[in-house]
Amino acid sequence: MNSEKNSKGRKTIANYSELGKLVAKTMMDKGISRKTLGDRLDITSPAISSIFLGNSKPSLTTLYRMHEALGLDLEDLFAAIQKDGDKTSA
Repeated sequence: MNSEKNSKGRKTIANYSELGKLVAKTMMDKGISRKTLGDRLDITSPAISSIFLGNSKPSLTTLYRMHEALGLDLEDLFAAIQKDGDKTSA
């Protein structure tokens, strides 16, 4: 199991910051607020922040909802997760 510490010194399973960057950029490009995204994904604003910061791994359901809400290709979402996995396994 890959484990590392985040900026607050807490252990995380993996760093999903590439996914967070992709989601944040898409939200900015489309003018979607965290509240709106949270409503569309059925998750809280703190949960979205945790994804942005790479402190949590979204479920498959949440990834699919991101795909629908933001118009992102599932392939791009999984590629971002794969990039992050490659960083933590090095």
